[in-house]
Amino acid sequence: MGELRMRKIIPYGVLVLGIVLCLYSLVMCGLEQYKQQRHIFIQAENIGQIEIPKIAVNLPIYKGTGEEVLQNGIGCMVEGSSLGGAKSTHSILAGHRGLPHADLFKRLDELEIGDCFTLLVADKELAYEICSIQVIRPSDTKVFRVQEGRNLVSLVTCTPYGINTHRLVVTGERKE
Repeated sequence: MGELRMRKIIPYGVLVLGIVLCLYSLVMCGLEQYKQQRHIFIQAENIGQIEIPKIAVNLPIYKGTGEEVLQNGIGCMVEGSSLGGAKSTHSILAGHRGLPHADLFKRLDELEIGDCFTLLVADKELAYEICSIQVIRPSDTKVFRVQEGRNLVSLVTCTPYGINTHRLVVTGERKE
């Protein structure tokens, strides 16, 4: 089976796993636990996947950045553009720097200009090359502005690790 075909199957597998966990919660833990698990999987719409080979990241991308999303993957911020590869867009993907049960964007600070990441969105494989790495204050949103003619995606996480007073922003531009 081809690698791209396997990638398409994985989100379905995650959905099936979610349904199994919800049913397990209902049977073993009661109605309240079931409602909580069901809420997580209904609210978190999987819209793609991000792969960053240099730091061994392969994670689902969900719409929004609620805590239930960020506990389980990467969130696409509604303040940014939609993913899809169009010119004159700037999408923002946010992820925790690390959780007890998952690393997520923990090693994002190891990336360098020229490194690459890939988004799998709507049956498209979109490659990006890192063109900018910045540390900003949480209120500094000008780095996320759309730039005419460019398709940009910024990966955002808290920094310094464990202190979280600033944001590490790693921005990539789509490679044609």
